[in-house]
Amino acid sequence: MRFQYLIHALLFATVVLGQTTQCTKPRVRRAWSQMPAADKALYIEAVALGMQRGYHHKFVEIHMEPSSEREAHGCLFFYWHRAFLLAYENMLRSLGNKFACVTIPFWDYGPLGASFIAGSCKNMLDCGTLLRDFGSSLPTGSKGPLMLTANGMRFQTDNCVTSAMTKNFCQSSTAYNSNKCYNCMPRNDWSKVEVPPDVNVLNVYNNILGDVPATLDGVTSGVQYGTHNMVHAVLDSLMGTFASPGDPVFYSHHSTTDALHAIYYNCIVAGSPPANKGRDPRTWSSCRNYVGRTILPSDTITMKVGETGARTTSVWSSTSSVASFFKGLPQKYPDYADTTKLGANSYSYDFTGTTLNSMNKQCSKFRPTAAASFLTAPADTSVNSTDVTKEISWLNQATALASKYYTESRDVNHQVQLMLCVYYNECLGGVFDYSDEFKANFRATTQPPCKRMIDELASGDATIGVIGWEQVMLKNYPCNTPSSKRVRRAWSQYSKADKDTYINAVALAMQKGYHQRFVEMHMDPPSEREAHGCLFFYWHRAFLLGYENMLRSLGNQYACVTIPYWDYATLGAKFIAGSCNNMLSCSTLLQDFGGSLPRGRSTQSRSVNGASFQTDNCVVSPMTQNFCQDTKSWTDKKCYNCMPRNDWSKVAVPPDVNIVNVFNNIMGNVKPTLAGVTAGVQVGTHNMVHAVLDSLMGTFASPGDPVFFSHHAIVDAMHSIYYNCIVRRNPPANPGNDLRTWTTCRNSKGTSIDPKDIITMRVGAPATSIWTATSNPIYPFFQGLPRTYPAYADTSNLGSNSYTYDFTGTALDGMNNLCLSFKPPRAFLQESSLIEDRLNPKKASVYNPDTSSSNQSCIATESNWITEATALAAKVYSEPSDINNQVQMMLCVFYNECLGGVYDYSEEFKKTFRVHSPPPCKQVIDGLARGDFVIGVPGWEATMMKHYKCSSPSSVFA
Repeated sequence: MRFQYLIHALLFATVVLGQTTQCTKPRVRRAWSQMPAADKALYIEAVALGMQRGYHHKFVEIHMEPSSEREAHGCLFFYWHRAFLLAYENMLRSLGNKFACVTIPFWDYGPLGASFIAGSCKNMLDCGTLLRDFGSSLPTGSKGPLMLTANGMRFQTDNCVTSAMTKNFCQSSTAYNSNKCYNCMPRNDWSKVEVPPDVNVLNVYNNILGDVPATLDGVTSGVQYGTHNMVHAVLDSLMGTFASPGDPVFYSHHSTTDALHAIYYNCIVAGSPPANKGRDPRTWSSCRNYVGRTILPSDTITMKVGETGARTTSVWSSTSSVASFFKGLPQKYPDYADTTKLGANSYSYDFTGTTLNSMNKQCSKFRPTAAASFLTAPADTSVNSTDVTKEISWLNQATALASKYYTESRDVNHQVQLMLCVYYNECLGGVFDYSDEFKANFRATTQPPCKRMIDELASGDATIGVIGWEQVMLKNYPCNTPSSKRVRRAWSQYSKADKDTYINAVALAMQKGYHQRFVEMHMDPPSEREAHGCLFFYWHRAFLLGYENMLRSLGNQYACVTIPYWDYATLGAKFIAGSCNNMLSCSTLLQDFGGSLPRGRSTQSRSVNGASFQTDNCVVSPMTQNFCQDTKSWTDKKCYNCMPRNDWSKVAVPPDVNIVNVFNNIMGNVKPTLAGVTAGVQVGTHNMVHAVLDSLMGTFASPGDPVFFSHHAIVDAMHSIYYNCIVRRNPPANPGNDLRTWTTCRNSKGTSIDPKDIITMRVGAPATSIWTATSNPIYPFFQGLPRTYPAYADTSNLGSNSYTYDFTGTALDGMNNLCLSFKPPRAFLQESSLIEDRLNPKKASVYNPDTSSSNQSCIATESNWITEATALAAKVYSEPSDINNQVQMMLCVFYNECLGGVYDYSEEFKKTFRVHSPPPCKQVIDGLARGDFVIGVPGWEATMMKHYKCSSPSSVFA
């Protein structure tokens, strides 16, 4: 205790001595981009010295102390951080005479957005001079990933960076006192992070003035939950936690955030300042503090210093270790409303040469009722950047165009922001939500502005009402990479060139020894248990993305490859119409993937990664010629070089792939929950396809057959349709706490899976988690993928791994389109995709001319039957689920009586896949036989026979 007391006493004495330095110049903060090299070097030296003397990490303690942090990130966010930054600035100024006039530089990240959208740079590191000057970031995995701790906060990071600024970083007071500092800065690889739309000058403007109420509440909500949060989120690592003041980038980021409030004050308040700042909504807002009491203007700001878990002291106390840095600063929130009224600590911003300059000058004459002039102001001549000038030119044009359709300036601003968000989403890699981990760390309950707008546009809750805006956008910014968005399409809609590319990619993956590694993962017992449990969709979603990333890594010609989905709902339409007779003749995909040989005279015994099974044949084709049954065989060059398959020409198309059953498995006859759709799809459609293909596909070694990935792509697509219909219009703030996106069951250890648990995916021998198996060849393909289940709820919110489905030309198209603005299930059954195509011939014209004619004829027949059968059932039943159930029973009976029968899974399959219930149609037929069910629709048989022939009619259809 005596030793600790002496440390604090000496520290305080040093601080007091250091505080004797004074600056006679006005305190003016400048942009880092506008500082000369000597000033930059001085600031870097000051920060490094602040770390070396043990002051820097004290500010991490303040920011993390629970009662302080609660106020810091509440409604008085600006004022709390204003005091915090001033104290840090005072600390730097205390370090010696040469640092006496140091100010925290602000990060003019407007040019980042301008340069990124213009294509002049590709990522945060490439676009951000400040990030490079502050020590940059090492390439992904050069030292990590690492699990580190800062003042008790544990987090993952790609690396720990040593530079002139960061070489003295200490993670806590304990580490500092024991001389066990990291002496490096935890950072992710920023070269892998795209510049988000939230730093674009237009979005920044709307966050301050253009699209938020002219109140402290309005600007706080706009900046804190938009620009501020997104910068923390994309930088991540230490910056993605409340220990973020450990990274010097924090202070420049918050200096910009503070500058945005200064602009707000100039525009909204300075012309008519309130007599009482604590009673005017332009300068005051109130919320509850840590103990649940409403914060009053007269309350002392809560800021306490002390290591996590140790005793804390108010920074305003003369005994605190940072007292001298806060000495002279106001202790009440309202006093921080105006940066120029802080006595000896007053300061201002110099926006010369930055994207904020025009905004600040124009807003100095702002009137709430007048049209905002910033967006139509001429380019600022003090900004030399061609990219910025180009952006302002586009803003002028887009604003002028929007003004022809909207009169209110806020509406005009909003329309232009919508245009920008759509361009980001379509041409610059996508617009994304915060990660679940970030949401938890920062208590972020709202989406970033652009993500919210894209979702509103998708759900029909918003629209861009400006005709010709796309031409104006493309006149200034070409959409060079629209196809780089990950879009999965049906195999039936692939061109021959696309098919050849995919087949070659899979064959090459087998040749390089990657393909069979995915079999290992799928078969590992703890991994397999989670894969086929209640989180079936999410586990396989991560699995397919890893495989897709692997294919994309094989060469430039494969960089945009996506896994094609198998549109087997169309198979059902063709089979029931009699245009094909079995799985092989009905499926172009099975034929293109190598087909299956005629059944041999005797079955063969094969083994893949230890799974033994019987198979009719082993097929050699361009796709399968390099198949290897396990890694040892690949190493020893003793591969099968053929694919074990049964004779699919002997297998009927099961009713479970018919569109009626598919729809009921997703939404029509199951609960609108993740548990409901999982039970419907996994136990029904998914299992039956594995069962009828059998051989390798009838085992958990099934990823060995490339058919597996296209089968699971459509299974994944079914969940995507479910999400669009049930969840997207009202997405949960926490996907791990909503029955529509979360359910739980036990893992292989018998423990209930928690939303925060790391997904179990192990590979190799001995089995190692793919998230840490850095020496395994397929580890890189999972890097960057989320590691927790809830993050996989939405395919369009997976960062650079986001993707969507194109259902054009398939039997799923109408279902997905109608469900985007969800109606009762009856709506789908009464409006087929074919009807939509007739109304939209332009859309129909994109169908593959080689396959669409026969397919669409079958879909037309099926659609007509569905329409008539549904209308007939609706005369007897009123509930959509009852109508759906009746139509499904009709289909099952027709299969059983006219198409060869309806069957249960084999005993072997039940054992392998742990199946405890029959397929849905088998349950229906058995229930009808027992009298548990009844088809209560008179005349349904005649309606069925009007559309379909019964090749072997029983008494039902005689």
